Amino acid sequence: MSQPVAFFDVDHTLIEIQSMLSFLEYYYRVSAREARYQQALTHLQAIKEAGASREVLNLDFYALLEGESWSDVHLVGQCWFTQCRISDHLIPETLACLQQHRQEGALIVLVSGSFTPCLDPLVAMIRPDAVLCTELACLSGRLTGRVEQQVIGQGKVTAITEWMAGRGIDLQKSHAYGDDISDVPMLELVGYPVVVGHNPELRELARHKGWRTLHNTRG
Repeated sequence: MSQPVAFFDVDHTLIEIQSMLSFLEYYYRVSAREARYQQALTHLQAIKEAGASREVLNLDFYALLEGESWSDVHLVGQCWFTQCRISDHLIPETLACLQQHRQEGALIVLVSGSFTPCLDPLVAMIRPDAVLCTELACLSGRLTGRVEQQVIGQGKVTAITEWMAGRGIDLQKSHAYGDDISDVPMLELVGYPVVVGHNPELRELARHKGWRTLHNTRG
């Protein structure tokens, strides 16, 4: 028997903040490297203004973590989630949809360009059936700055397709939630795409294609 799935992007779809930047600021603050965070932020903003894609920005973000201890990054992720009260930043409208899909028997899958130090505490709270996220390369317990699997743009489709293999998933009965134009490949994969938030380009596409839109009352 085939089963529907509800796929959820995370940043600005399920939570109203950008988890990776929020985590990075906290990570450098607790290690007394605030100046390093400002340098990193300036770098990321510069390449974004130069027209870099979300995929490139994602790769540059993880390159900043080269040499960091993987276990330390994970530990700080738990503290970040608690100390920064990330649970207070859940978007009620999206969370309500997630809970409804679960009640109706759909599998819940998070699909995110973020990584496990940010996502693990959220996973413990929401309890999805699966998490598809960016995987980082490590050597002797330290991050190399390289990405093993990127889950942005078309990378989300790749991750979903690999996860689906042999599971009897019915995509035409499935939902997908995203907030950015880079989520379009994932949204086009399912029978019921949902656009979250106020991205004008994505909302115009939703209007043209007849996709459902979901307002985020928090902004």
